[in-house]
Amino acid sequence: MRLPHWTDRSRDRPVRRPPDLLHTPEDMPGAVQGIGLALQQIALQSVYWLLPALMGAAFGMDPAGMASLVALALIGSALAAALQALPRGPIGSGFGMPNVPTPILLGSYLFCASIGATLGAAGAALMLAAAAALVLLIAMPRLLSLIPPELTGLVVFMIGVSLLSRGVELMTHDVRRGIPEAQLVAVFAVSLLAIVGASTWRGVLARFALIVGGLAGTAVSLALMPLDPAALAAIEAAPWLGAPSLVPAEFGGVTPAMFLAFLIAVVCTLPDWLGDMTLYQRASDASWTKPDTAPMRRGIVAGILGLILAGGIGSFGPSTSSACVGLGVATRSLSRGVALIGAGILVLLALSPKLIALVVLVPGPVAAAMVMYVSAFMATSGATLMASRVLDVRRTCAVGLGLLGGLLSLLSPDLLARHLPAALVSPVTLAFTIGFLLHLLTLPGVTRRLAETITLNEGTPPAVDRFVESAAGALGLRRQTADAVRHALLETLEVLEARGATEVELRLGIADDVVRALVLHPGAPLPMPALRPQAEDLEGSLEAQEAFAMWLAARDAVACQPRAGRGTSSVAFEFRD
Repeated sequence: MRLPHWTDRSRDRPVRRPPDLLHTPEDMPGAVQGIGLALQQIALQSVYWLLPALMGAAFGMDPAGMASLVALALIGSALAAALQALPRGPIGSGFGMPNVPTPILLGSYLFCASIGATLGAAGAALMLAAAAALVLLIAMPRLLSLIPPELTGLVVFMIGVSLLSRGVELMTHDVRRGIPEAQLVAVFAVSLLAIVGASTWRGVLARFALIVGGLAGTAVSLALMPLDPAALAAIEAAPWLGAPSLVPAEFGGVTPAMFLAFLIAVVCTLPDWLGDMTLYQRASDASWTKPDTAPMRRGIVAGILGLILAGGIGSFGPSTSSACVGLGVATRSLSRGVALIGAGILVLLALSPKLIALVVLVPGPVAAAMVMYVSAFMATSGATLMASRVLDVRRTCAVGLGLLGGLLSLLSPDLLARHLPAALVSPVTLAFTIGFLLHLLTLPGVTRRLAETITLNEGTPPAVDRFVESAAGALGLRRQTADAVRHALLETLEVLEARGATEVELRLGIADDVVRALVLHPGAPLPMPALRPQAEDLEGSLEAQEAFAMWLAARDAVACQPRAGRGTSSVAFEFRD
């Protein structure tokens, strides 16, 4: 079986080191500096360690069980980061990107708990959904282009809103112990204000805002409220060293509804992975002009395999941390060695149940403040993504009706449960399903295509100009996009005319801001664009000359794919308008 072309690392685009970058992905800082940088990343990762505890509570676990789930989540995050950083082979982007338990999967876990499924069955559902997503990604290379940014933003926003109910539950949980609500609200307010104050402070405290808020809130909690005897007993009983208990996958307990819930969540993580890898790639290459898709595809495969491994051991599904990537860009340190050091520290933490218990058994109002802080960032990030493009009537309907469906699921879950499949009652799942279906159903209405046959002679450039100008007016292309298309077509037709071709067919279409230009021509397919073009190629072999010319043609394109056919070959270009 022949592997896809993107698995060949020798075809990766060469990078040029930015002059102000402290550590490239290949650099390894000294031990002290590396540990310090890794601890900063871990401080950001700790924000999400509460999610496995929330999942464990939903499945009815005791404090020891929740602590074990947090430990498994740390191991799962470490494994996923190590897969992502692999510098050789067909898996892994080679980027140093720490992983965290992703909030995108929280809704799927809570749905499984609500229908009485076991945690092992939830892990099996995650494994099956991730494997299905991997098959879809390989079989449908254009799958990612079918999920526009506004739908990704819809999912992120609904996850943030869904966390509100969990925050309220955490804040009011201690009412059962007879603690007055006023004291709980006071602890919550102090914690949240400390987190916000530290995060907006111009200094080192901003990187450790969650820790500062947690310590401040815990101090006030100890002053106002008696300690929870159950929590104290759990901390005292937890040993300093010990391995977490694995949760074997139970495939027999997976239902179609569980599989669908996890499949939608996994698909929704793909745009987030692409965004994080694009940011990392751009920061590490001074000559960056557009994403190099080959490392990103390997990175997505690594991420999906990380989810499969997590499901197999009962770990909360991990994903790349946008906050950690942003911190690496801000500190100008993108070493994958730092990410690996951090992964090692996570494994060591996972082997200390007492330290994990201290993280999990924080006072309820303090944990609520942390959840609200994460919820606020997710909601605003989702809103920013939803508004990242101009929302015409079609996109407004897809996003708006999806948003209303998700909110309706929060307000009236019982009503929807009587009329919809159980998997769709989740706010995140229902919002994405409505938005995605409307997006797909209305997409043909905005798909427009033009075609023209061009004779290759001295009149070719004016003919291409007329075709592109006509298409730009009919399709509403931006001037920059039209110029990029014209340049690609002219360079390609020059190569074909040199081969002796006399006539070609040009096709141009646009669908949801993706412009596709297709050149149908006789004879053998054109070569892939040169990965490392050099001036000497112009005097080299015919294949080297054509590869250089195709590099010029595809310089402003997002993708270029020559294909062979029966008697007629083609080359397809993609542009973002």
